[in-house]
Amino acid sequence: MIRKLIYILLMLTTSLGAFAQTARTDSVSPVRTDSVSPVRTDSVSPARTDSVSPRYDTVSTVPDSYGNVDSSQKVLIGQTTVSTSDTVKRADSGLSIDPDKKLEPKKLDRRWFISPFLKFQAQEFGMLEQQRRKFESDAYLLPLPSKSMISAAASVYKNFSKNISVSLDLGAGIGHMTSKDSLISTTKSKTAGIVNFTLYHHLLGGNYKLQPFISGGINTTISKGTYMSAPVGAGIKFTSKHVMIEGQGAYGYSLSKNIANTIVYSVGVYIPFRTKKQKEEDRAAKGSDTSKINIINITNNYYLLSNRDSVLKAEQDSIKKEEDRATLLRLIEDSIAYATLDPDDPMRLKAAKKYIIYFYYDQYSLTTSAFGTIDQVISRMKGNPTLMVHLKGHTDQSGSEQYNSPLSKRRAKMVFDYLNSMGIGSDRIIQSSYGKLNPAVKNEDPNTAWMNRRCEIVLYEKE
Repeated sequence: MIRKLIYILLMLTTSLGAFAQTARTDSVSPVRTDSVSPVRTDSVSPARTDSVSPRYDTVSTVPDSYGNVDSSQKVLIGQTTVSTSDTVKRADSGLSIDPDKKLEPKKLDRRWFISPFLKFQAQEFGMLEQQRRKFESDAYLLPLPSKSMISAAASVYKNFSKNISVSLDLGAGIGHMTSKDSLISTTKSKTAGIVNFTLYHHLLGGNYKLQPFISGGINTTISKGTYMSAPVGAGIKFTSKHVMIEGQGAYGYSLSKNIANTIVYSVGVYIPFRTKKQKEEDRAAKGSDTSKINIINITNNYYLLSNRDSVLKAEQDSIKKEEDRATLLRLIEDSIAYATLDPDDPMRLKAAKKYIIYFYYDQYSLTTSAFGTIDQVISRMKGNPTLMVHLKGHTDQSGSEQYNSPLSKRRAKMVFDYLNSMGIGSDRIIQSSYGKLNPAVKNEDPNTAWMNRRCEIVLYEKE
């Protein structure tokens, strides 16, 4: 009964003069949409469903498998338009981001940083005097200005590498200074000129906005004499687009007899500046960014076939085409796999044994579990001098081959270096790298992509 009602409904629809309309699209990229028993047009690969008719991704024409269907038996029942893009562009900076491109480490900040008398320093003598003179010292009773030389200076700061930077300070100060033989409470306040030179070593390589560092330098105070000390300490700096703030504490070793050891505190606020050459390079870099937003408008047409025989015939044709296409794809994949097969692969030998270690995304450093696996290989090779080892580096499927090829080489090289450092001679080790050409898992599922980020370690006896 239900089948008869459906058939009558379909015939009524066709009698109203419904006509077929081919699918129109602005792109080859398909967009999948769900609908109640529609036929989606496609010329690529049809997908079977449990509805009245199979569904297809949208391209420009009705599939060949439906070429034998009378156009009067096809009814346009729905239409959707979708906009998509394959390039992301930041409107605020003009930079485009390729979704397949791995992130690169932040480059060296080549700007000059100037502090217009916003570099403040305090040389405090009371704390070390109490340790040196013990009960003779009354420095704990004095306020900070009465036992310190406090100064303000103009400062210039420059990064010379990702780890090394320097600063030069010129300023003036007022306060008290003392030597090892006198108490700070017996000194008179004086004014002095300040000249400081400081060398910084960044502990995180300069790639972070918040950066800890260690420092050392020369601190010179000039007032009726020259007082020199060498502060050595540590601190932290924060760098952003518009400002840099740096603060540190140091132990100042006296270099002249007229000054005692001191504790040095400093904080500075810097404003970044670019030279004319740097500005020209930045403009050239922005001008070379020719990437655009690729907006694709896709129109999907949905048809309903009103003749049951046509539906069955079309379904049979589509199944056959799907099987033929699957067979062709398997042949292509097999030929690619054969073409990329290593002719010297030691796994063809009977005594060969494979170990596999894995890496984090976009990394080539060894993990704790990787060390455990490699140590097993080392133990076997030391126990059997006839064993050789073949190292094969691989990456996952994301990114370009130009990027992944050297990454896979570095992964194999990391294992080589560890084996060599543990006493395995380089004449017993072979290295190969394949980039993303030989994946262990051929899908793009992020839950299994880690299986491709690997290095295969094959032990074998040389023929």
